[in-house]
Amino acid sequence: MKTLFIKKKWIVLLVLVTLVMPASTHAGDGALIRDLIVMNSTRDLLLYFTVGKAFTPEMEEAIRNGIPVRFSYYVDLIEEKKRWPDKEIVTLSFDRNLLYDSLKEEFRVEFIGKNKIFTTKTFEEAKKLMVEIHDLNIISLSMLSLKEKYRLRVKALLAKKTLPLNFQYILPFSTLWKFETDWYETEFVYQKGNQSRGRHQVGITRENL
Repeated sequence: MKTLFIKKKWIVLLVLVTLVMPASTHAGDGALIRDLIVMNSTRDLLLYFTVGKAFTPEMEEAIRNGIPVRFSYYVDLIEEKKRWPDKEIVTLSFDRNLLYDSLKEEFRVEFIGKNKIFTTKTFEEAKKLMVEIHDLNIISLSMLSLKEKYRLRVKALLAKKTLPLNFQYILPFSTLWKFETDWYETEFVYQKGNQSRGRHQVGITRENL
């Protein structure tokens, strides 16, 4: 067991993480979820994660040629019950778009539904904006029950409507452009911590996988 301490301001409640792993055991060499972390602010449950191996060389070449891509993300929060069926209390999805403007020689990343658009001259920065998820608000802490066990799962895929219709049935686009991760899960117990002024340490205990 390892304990990681992260400094955070005005943390009132503690989230104890007990497990991080894919929901299935056949992830292979394709896209995968990395650095899946559940934390909390004073009011909300927050999620952080990154998608690895999302871009193939063929995809990168096509993007540079002006073909847009859209990544779709899915998140479920489930309350585990001892004597009753598990209860799904949150289910959400969101998209991010990437487009290269060859005239301006810049990449444009749009957070769909958030009214946020970012432009950058570097492909690496654009890819980070597409696959790095920070401070994703899952639910208000007031909606969680103390000392109850929860399971949070995450999945990412390349949206089917990304490619124009005339590309969807042409190789290599119909094969090399497809990616879909497994469901990755983390379990945690919602517990009360100590309120304090200034900085407070939040302990996250993980199991080695």
